[in-house]
Amino acid sequence: MKISFIKKWKLWTFLPVVVMIVLIFRFSLQPGNVSDATSGRVAEKIYDALDRGRNPLTSVQKNLFNTYIRMFAHMTEFALLSVFVGVAATVNGIRRYLRSFYMFFLCLPIAIIDELIQSFVPGRECDLIDLTKDLFGAGLMAVFFFLFGIIRTLDTECIDENNRRRKFMNIRIDDVAFSEAVEKIRAFAGAEGMHLVITPNADHIVKAEKDAEFRELYDTADLVVADGMPLLWIADSLGCPLLERVTGADLLPEVCGVAAKDQRRMYLLATDEKVVSAAVAKIKADYPGIPAVDGYAPSMSFAEDAEESERILQKVAEFRTDILVVGLGAPKSEKWIAMYKDRLKCRVALPFGGAVSFIAREKKRAPKWMQRHGLEWFSRFLQEPVRLFRRYFIDDVGIFWLALKYRDRTIAGYTGKEQDV
Repeated sequence: MKISFIKKWKLWTFLPVVVMIVLIFRFSLQPGNVSDATSGRVAEKIYDALDRGRNPLTSVQKNLFNTYIRMFAHMTEFALLSVFVGVAATVNGIRRYLRSFYMFFLCLPIAIIDELIQSFVPGRECDLIDLTKDLFGAGLMAVFFFLFGIIRTLDTECIDENNRRRKFMNIRIDDVAFSEAVEKIRAFAGAEGMHLVITPNADHIVKAEKDAEFRELYDTADLVVADGMPLLWIADSLGCPLLERVTGADLLPEVCGVAAKDQRRMYLLATDEKVVSAAVAKIKADYPGIPAVDGYAPSMSFAEDAEESERILQKVAEFRTDILVVGLGAPKSEKWIAMYKDRLKCRVALPFGGAVSFIAREKKRAPKWMQRHGLEWFSRFLQEPVRLFRRYFIDDVGIFWLALKYRDRTIAGYTGKEQDV
């Protein structure tokens, strides 16, 4: 990213955010007796203004009212911080999903640090109930901005309907509908040469940032479609919407249907022999028109094992494969296909990740409502929490930073207006 990342941001909009954070920590550093006295005076003035001295409070009522005021203060200070973040994001062209995410998750570490600081202040303590109040205020504003924020779509100069591949974050992506993607794969399966289809999700984007070889595959692939919902959220939030989500798991059954109609031979690669066998059996049962379908489970080190790679190439060639489905993990699958592209004897290669496991019923897909609301990752996490914890809760969170880093590039890719990106 060039200097435009700094130049094109209105940094002054973040000044209220900084001021609010300073004020929050300033109040946190007050000793317990000072804090209690301050909130007591504020509560007394508020009650006097409301009641005008008609009904004096007892000491118990004063303490209760003071507690309510302190609760309201906790929610208000973080609600204000959340609002300031939302305003800054809006002025800098970020709406909807991303804006609400930043509003809440910027407040989260500030609230945690705030409570930790108080544990070292005389007369104060780290209070999880106070933390809950803080996050409730921040979350309330984030939801409000999400529900009532204006959705915008940027104007485009020119869209070439015959070539809708555009810059998107750190890769390039084809903005096509699901039905178009199926038809393109169908055409690849009947054409000469070997064609590569990639279905990037949040994990791909994060990996591509550090892996130049993987990132370059998105320029040379024949079709690149958005698999992950976060990609659609980012596109919508920047005013650069994508037509729809196109997942490998949804494409594979359609591709099987195409293979049955067009008499295309299919070969599957997955990491477990039972999964391969179950997937082959399921496809044969559900799509009896397919002339031939088979598969192989290579070793986990297939990408670094020249003998294993030669074995795979031989099996694919001997089977006279039209459609090769690879479920061996990203980016290993994509890199291996690209490495052997000139020797891989098939018409189209589909590195579809867990799609083979889904069609084999070895893993369950999330319910439709979870898929629609971008919660499919959570369903997969519940099935494999140990393996997927780091991926979903540590590594993939980086995509929200990359959304900011590549904001200008994404906008330029959609509008057609080249910027210094």
